[in-house]
Amino acid sequence: MGWLSPDQPPASHSLLQSPVTEMGRLTLDQPPASLSLLQSPLTEMVRLTLDQPPASLSLLQSPVTEMGRLTLDQPPASLSLLQSPLTEMVRLTLDQPPASLSLLQSPVTEMGRLTLDQPPASLSLLQSPLTEMVRLTLDQPPASLSEILHITFLNSH
Repeated sequence: MGWLSPDQPPASHSLLQSPVTEMGRLTLDQPPASLSLLQSPLTEMVRLTLDQPPASLSLLQSPVTEMGRLTLDQPPASLSLLQSPLTEMVRLTLDQPPASLSLLQSPVTEMGRLTLDQPPASLSLLQSPLTEMVRLTLDQPPASLSEILHITFLNSH
């Protein structure tokens, strides 16, 4: 049950260069200058919450596995997040869509979930396969639905 909740970020988050395991949670009200946080895997119920996006989200250069969750209240300028696979119950939640959703250039596998409250301008999301129970949830539909494998609209009921 580790919990780190600084009101202001430190200059460097070299905190997580070794694994944070077993219910670790990191909450930042402001993003640090550099989020090279996840250079080692975060495993077993790790959650990272940012109220504001960092300038660069090269966070996930190593896999986040086993119930990792990343929550952003605002989208980052660049979502090159998923350059490594997110596996085993990973969830990415954005309250606003990013300008570009080239998120899924690597597969999100095994119950990956992407939640957007508003649709992106372009859903070229699925340039690589989403496999094994991947779910994309949009509160509002996108302009084009030509590319979606699995989609759920929360306002369609």
